[in-house]
Amino acid sequence: MDVLQLLKTELKERLAELTLLAEGSETQGLRIGILGRLKAYLNLEVSYLLPELIELSPKNEALFARISNELQEMLEQVALLDANNSLDNARVQALRSSFMAHMQSIEDRILPLMRQRITTAEREELFHVLEDAKQDLMKAAALELAI
Repeated sequence: MDVLQLLKTELKERLAELTLLAEGSETQGLRIGILGRLKAYLNLEVSYLLPELIELSPKNEALFARISNELQEMLEQVALLDANNSLDNARVQALRSSFMAHMQSIEDRILPLMRQRITTAEREELFHVLEDAKQDLMKAAALELAI
């Protein structure tokens, strides 16, 4: 598997979980898990994917700045939802909308850029780096949200 497939899968899974939260049928444990996985994914993009993209294509600075801002805003939204033990449906819907817009940016702009600029072998290597980092971030996010 390469990094493009990992990103597509992660985006779809996180959106499906946000949709579940928006439907309001979650339990406390499920909410913690969903927010933890989303936080881990967003941090994965911030800490690993964006630096790689900036190095790969410095001419797209404005695009990367916009994506960085989107990620920071979503992380703030997750923190607000986590701080409130009961979910505010309006906040969940806002987060879901933000994530959908971000997902569209990734699919329309970032994945094609990566496909053009990164060889298949490099994408497979980056997959392993991101997969390992994802596991570490998920453990850290789950611990934070459970406290």
